[in-house]
Amino acid sequence: MRFFLLQECRAQTRWTESGISGGAALRSHQSWKSRTSYRPQRQSQWVRHSGAAWARGGAVSDPIALTKRKPQTVQISLRKATPMRLKKDPIGIDALEEYLTSASDFAFELRIFEMLTTKDIDCVHGGQYKDPDTGKFREFDLRARVTRGSVTLTAAIECKSVGKHFPLLVSCVPRDESEAFHQIFIHEPTPEEPSDLFHMPRVVGEGKEGVDVRPSQIYPVGGSVGKSTAQVGRRETKDAELHANDAEFFEKWSQALQSLDDLVYEVADDEFIQERWDGRLHVGLALPIVVVPNETLWSVNYASNGERAGQPAQTDRVSIYIARSYHHFAVGSLDISHLEVMTEAGLAHFCDTYLADSASIRAFLPRR
Repeated sequence: MRFFLLQECRAQTRWTESGISGGAALRSHQSWKSRTSYRPQRQSQWVRHSGAAWARGGAVSDPIALTKRKPQTVQISLRKATPMRLKKDPIGIDALEEYLTSASDFAFELRIFEMLTTKDIDCVHGGQYKDPDTGKFREFDLRARVTRGSVTLTAAIECKSVGKHFPLLVSCVPRDESEAFHQIFIHEPTPEEPSDLFHMPRVVGEGKEGVDVRPSQIYPVGGSVGKSTAQVGRRETKDAELHANDAEFFEKWSQALQSLDDLVYEVADDEFIQERWDGRLHVGLALPIVVVPNETLWSVNYASNGERAGQPAQTDRVSIYIARSYHHFAVGSLDISHLEVMTEAGLAHFCDTYLADSASIRAFLPRR
């Protein structure tokens, strides 16, 4: 029996009318939109799907889609933050220098921005987007767009300046066959003149559906896939007890996923893609990415039976399975299978491997 239990489950559907007029309505972010989201009231709540399949509440917007996947276990413990009381002493230049040196993400964002632009990738640093779940405006760190040959890739990139004293640990398992995929939009040129009497033009309002790429060269079966995250450090106490928390990283994770909403809209829109193609078939796809400094990302592998396979090791890239669905009425819908977590060096290597030219970016396309 399939069932879906969710405390404080909430569905939100929004419609916005701005007068649809041909293709212009498809490009406008104020055209007709419909979106349903399912969110628990608190991050620590759990969502149960078909059988024994579990997923973290808040990371999935389409629970029905997940019931089609094989069961996996995801368990993340969050500790409630206690209210912080600040000293009333004035903050001086020393405190501001300390913040800029050790805690600010801004300089890190600029380094990533410069690195991407030197690799001939269009990039925007800073800006606002409308959160598709709350309707509030939020700031994004970076957005990247690259067209190589017949493929356009967009990415929502959030930067988190994690310290070596509080690194990010991702627990991984072998990727199941049901998780070894990603989706793309395929845009086919529409003839201006009907070639026969039975030609049917594309109807305005007909949304595109994402096409599964299986098997995926980017996310192969059996490859390591992240299922749980935690930042690990030691408290400044006599016993130096361990402290683990993923609240700060989950905030960046969430921002990347929410910021991606507009970018999915872009690569689904025929008119947006037509500005970048030469009349041939064109492919669009989108990626959410979180970047952390070098030497702050660790992973540990587990067997499917729960036994740990070796010690934690530093890495430059981990893919976390999320299975989030994006829906845009009259434009299209796309399932994002993975969130990419990379170090600065890992992102540079990813760009050199998959985004350097029209040949390397074909790794995102189906194998012939």
